[in-house]
Amino acid sequence: MEVLEGLEVLEGLEGLEEEHGYR
Repeated sequence: MEVLEGLEVLEGLEGLEEEHGYR
């Protein structure tokens, strides 16, 4: 399912943003 993969990617991006302090 591409949808599940997309959700995982979004969650990963959110984690990177928190680590780098983008938001």
